[in-house]
This record gives sequence, C-alpha cells and structure tokens, in this order.
Amino acid sequence: MNSSNRDPDVALIDMESCEHVLAAPACLSARETQCWRQFRHHRRQREWLAGRLAAKALFWQRLERSNAADSSESHQVQQLTPSTLAALPMKELHQIEILAPERGKAPQLFWKGSPVKGGLSVAHAGGLVCVGINPTGEIGIDVETCELREAAYYRSSFAESEHRWAQQLGGSDQNRKIFGYTLLWAFKESLFKTGRLPQPSMGAADTIIVDLPDLINDQHSDWSQPNTVTLLPVQLRSNSLPQHRHVRAAYCFNGQCVITIIYLCV
Repeated sequence: MNSSNRDPDVALIDMESCEHVLAAPACLSARETQCWRQFRHHRRQREWLAGRLAAKALFWQRLERSNAADSSESHQVQQLTPSTLAALPMKELHQIEILAPERGKAPQLFWKGSPVKGGLSVAHAGGLVCVGINPTGEIGIDVETCELREAAYYRSSFAESEHRWAQQLGGSDQNRKIFGYTLLWAFKESLFKTGRLPQPSMGAADTIIVDLPDLINDQHSDWSQPNTVTLLPVQLRSNSLPQHRHVRAAYCFNGQCVITIIYLCV
C-alpha cells in the first residue's frame, strides 16, 4: 500500500438510513456469519454487522487507492450512505475478515486469512456505528449519547481535576456540563480501546484533560448529509498516554452524540 497514506480511515453508518443494506449478512465470510448468528437480539445483530461492513468498506477503499496518490484528508469521518454500501462487491468482501481473538477482546482485521498490521476500533450508540482503521498503530473510537446520568456515575467515573474542567466548561449551562462530561468519558473509552487505560471506570486512577485555547466549542455538525464530517483536533493530557509516541486526538458532536478518536503514530 502507499506508504504516504498514514492517517486513519474513519467511517460512520446511520443504521436507520441503511436498514435495507443491513437486512442480510451478504458481506460476511463463513466464520463471521457464524459469529453473527450467535447474537439473539436483532438490534445487536445489526450493530455487529454494521461495524463489520463499515470496516470492510474502509479497507476495500484503501486497497483500491493503494497505487494512487493519497487524496484523503486527515480528521474526516466518511459518511457511508446506502448507495455507497450497496455498490460494494459483497463477495469480494468475504476476503476481508474482522474477527476477535477471543470473546471480549478487540476485533482484528484479516486480509485473505492473514492479520493486517495496525489497529481497528468499532463503536456504536444512538443508532450510529463508527469504525476507525489506523495503519500505523493503536486506535480507539467511541460514540456516546449526551444525556444526564445518575449522580453515582459522575462520582465514580471522574477525577477531581476532570470535575473542575467540566464545571468550568459548563458554567451555569447544564447542557454544556453534560456535553463536557460526555466528551471526557468518550475520550476515556477511546483511550481504553487503544490498550493504554486499564479500566475507563477507574476515574481517580487516571485523568484526561482536554487542552484548547478557549476551552472546547460544542459546535454541532450535520451528520445527516451524505458527505464527510470534520473531526476537531484537540490536545489531551493523561498519565496513560505514551511519552515516546506521537498521539493524536479529535472529536465531533451533532447535538446528540459525541464521537471521539485517539490514535498513535509511528
């Protein structure tokens, strides 16, 4: 593949708009189909299938442009529309497999039976499925719905410095406070998925602070358009982030859900 293409590929599927494409597991290999059938609930089947289809679409696109100049932009989330997904060569996608080494472990990408170098992350919430593939190292993707939660959640999930950050961000605006806490939690989940944070629920054991010139801007993006969504880059501070590796982080927000990404570069 083209060595210049170093940024992760990130894609988003709105499951409601892609309902008919997710009706049957046409893109799955025999081993994947066996895993898919183990889910008893239709919703979990669709989420699992959507994650695999998005990952396969991203990897297939990377294969197709491997001999071309890299025209992709960093920090973009590609919206996978029903027409884009329906146009994929489903039988060819059987050669791309996303399999977990064991139950509960992160999925791994395989091409023609061989593991693909790099990292893969899948997340879903609020009817959305987001997938990221990083060819140079670990990656963590998370999707979270902004909503008020029980008081015990805030006490157990965040360190004192994180509480101060969220309170400073929100001020007297309760919705901005909820957004701030949701963003911090999503970054914790993203960091956990890179393998750098033992447990995201151990709020006092690790602290994530988002560094921006003027705090964070909870500007909304329109994810309903069949285009790309811009991820806003941020600087993170955390004891769990490696000091010898270049770490990048970004997020986007549509007024209801937050998507966060953390990835490590060579």
